[in-house]
Parts: sequence; structure tokens; C-alpha cells
Amino acid sequence: MTSSGPNRLDVFMIGTDSALHTRWWNGSQWEEFSCVNDIDRHLWIYDPVVISRKTNNIDVFLVSSDHYVYWKIWDGFKWRDAIKVAKYAKALGPPAVISRQESMIDVFFIRDDHTLEHHHYYEGGGWYDGNYGGFWIHSPTAVSAGSNHWQVFLIGINSCLYSMRYDSRIREKDFTKLGGAVPSTPKAISCGDGRVDIFTLGLSGDLYQLSSDDYGASFGPWQKRGGKLVGEIEATSSGKGCIDVFARGYDGALWYLKYDGNWGRFVSLGGILIKSPTAIAWAAKRFDIFVIGTDGALHHKWSMDGGLTWGPSAKGYEYLGGISFSRAA
Repeated sequence: MTSSGPNRLDVFMIGTDSALHTRWWNGSQWEEFSCVNDIDRHLWIYDPVVISRKTNNIDVFLVSSDHYVYWKIWDGFKWRDAIKVAKYAKALGPPAVISRQESMIDVFFIRDDHTLEHHHYYEGGGWYDGNYGGFWIHSPTAVSAGSNHWQVFLIGINSCLYSMRYDSRIREKDFTKLGGAVPSTPKAISCGDGRVDIFTLGLSGDLYQLSSDDYGASFGPWQKRGGKLVGEIEATSSGKGCIDVFARGYDGALWYLKYDGNWGRFVSLGGILIKSPTAIAWAAKRFDIFVIGTDGALHHKWSMDGGLTWGPSAKGYEYLGGISFSRAA
């Protein structure tokens, strides 16, 4: 999901018809679901990836049934038809997408030969592509900790975590091994200039963290944060130096862990999830979480005070309907 303007929040999912569907908050209420289709009527097969680079802009990246990556744009007035990002490279999973500046987009994905593909967009200049090799087994995650920085994280066939970074026009030539035993795609975020944090599950279901304060040039040791979790980790930052982590627990409920200078304890936020949660921080101390329940529908909860209290209640959810094939995005 993304916020493309004041008091506006857009959430997306792939329906059982394999089409892209969206609802948006207009500042006072949720608009009804609408289908975002195009003339080619693509069938989308993985979770959508959504960013907003500037006011009245939404960029959605999707993978079609032919495994090509496509880009759909909301320009503030209408949805444009999907554009193929890579002519020849096919994706094995959803891409990782970041925007370092409002005129730039970086798209990373694992192609059908298991190598890392990178496509960079510069407004006015079009798309540029590169392939960085390797052999990777899960979709990547990526982060930007400054306007001239990106870093992508991947999992090798040995289940170890690796990274590659770009900083001030210099790209590392080789992948850096960060270790660990990582069973699924990790989550990378930045909660301040130069700060990079990576969260992943261990084989025992515990949450682990790596942190860097120098744009990912070096990392401290792995830190165990506990929990009994499954699926993919979600993390966001509701303010400088703050980290909010969400995950599905062994019991199927949503669990929450907060850092605001010190780590708190895991707190259950209730519900029974069938997919990993998705969260967005779009104002100071304000974040929204979207989950798919056992009914296949979209459900929503939020906090306006940095996670101290929750709407509509501590363990309750707002029902938003629909039937989703994917995670919310």
C-alpha cells in the first residue's frame, strides 16, 4: 500500500480472477474496490509491489503469467496501461522496488536462470538494465538509506544472506556474505540517513536482526529478538530512529515488536492470518497494517500514537472485504 497525498491511502491485492484490485481511503471513508485492468488483461501471479515517488503518483510492479515484470502508473488522473520493464528477462518471483529520488526507480528481481537482474529508471531518460549474476533462491529485498545509495539482499543456495550495494556512484563488484541461515525473503528498512536494518526469521522461528550505521558498508553481529514466527517479516519506521516489526505467529495471530531506542516485547494484535502482514508508516507515529484473514478478505488495523493503542481495538480489525489471492500491498 502507499500514500500518494495528504489523507490518502491506497491498498492493492490480486483477486481470485488474477486481476489487480484496489481500495483507497479518501480522508473520511474507504472507497469501494475497483479493478485496475488494462487492454491486454494480464493475469498477475505474484504479490504486487507498490511505491509512491511523489504526490499524485503510484507505481505498481507486477509479474504476469508469462513471468515478465510490468509497471502500472497512476498519474493523479487515470491508470496507464501496463508497460513491460524487461524485454527478455523473466522473473521467478516478485521484484524488490525502491525510489531513491522522486525521478528514480530501481527494480531488482531474480530471473529464470536464478541470477540477479537490476533495472533502473530515470524520469526523462527511460530504463537501463544490468545483470549481476550469482545463483539465488528467493526474491530479493532492497533498501535506500540516502539519495545516492541502494542495497539489495539475497539468499544463496547455502541459505546464507548476501548483499550488494551502491553508494555515491560506486557499485560493489562482488556480493558480500553476511551469514545466517535464512529460510525466506528478509526485510530491509532504513529508519534514518545511513541506517540499514535487516530482519529475517531463523530456522527456529525466532526473529533476527542485522544493523548498519554506515550505509551498509559494515554490519554488527546478528541479534536474536525472539518470537515464534512464520512467513515473511514486515517492518516499517514511524519516525527517525523508530522501528516497528510485524509478523504472523505460530498461533496465526499478528504479532508486533517495537524499537524506539530500546527493544520492547512482542505483543499479540490478534486475528488469524493466512498470509504475512503488510504495513505502512505514512505520518509521524501513524501506521496502518493490512492482513488477509481466514475468509480470504482484506482486514485493517491502525495506530496513531506509535503503537501504544490500536484501532478499531487492541485485537480487532476493520473488515474491508474482497477475496485475495496475494498479500495486501
